[in-house]
Amino acid sequence: MTRRSSWLHRETSIAEAFERRAARATLLAEASINAAALTFAAGLYRAQAQVVTALAAHGAALTGSVEQDLGAFRSALDAIVRYAGEAGPPGLRAGVDAYASEGPARLIAWWRGPRAGRTDYLARALLRPYAETLAATGVVPEPSAGPASPPGGCPCCGGPAWIK
Repeated sequence: MTRRSSWLHRETSIAEAFERRAARATLLAEASINAAALTFAAGLYRAQAQVVTALAAHGAALTGSVEQDLGAFRSALDAIVRYAGEAGPPGLRAGVDAYASEGPARLIAWWRGPRAGRTDYLARALLRPYAETLAATGVVPEPSAGPASPPGGCPCCGGPAWIK
């Protein structure tokens, strides 16, 4: 799975993009008062890269329905869950405990729910590799059950812009 990286103007794989983010976070952590958060982000990006690699290795065509596609990457999500549980802040560790009891139903509900104003960080972290893979391969995700995306929202997921 490759895509054209518009901000670097070169071909790169989706997994390499996550690895590049991890390297940047690690570099920034060296001289930052926010080193702990940046170090956590670097590890999270690396775990997410593993999920992208699993999606690529599976080779199945993705449908955009997380319920149908989850089998292609569910076991790979364990790397993110394990990392968040070991290195994440207390609130995220509580999310890991909840995910352990709710499992895929939590991800499916989050994916299908309204995407604006969502605060389930663990669900977002778990599904980000899938969402980026969909976007890079041109697969349109199933519509959310929530209201239409706000003006300026993401044309792929319907979520609000992170930077305005």
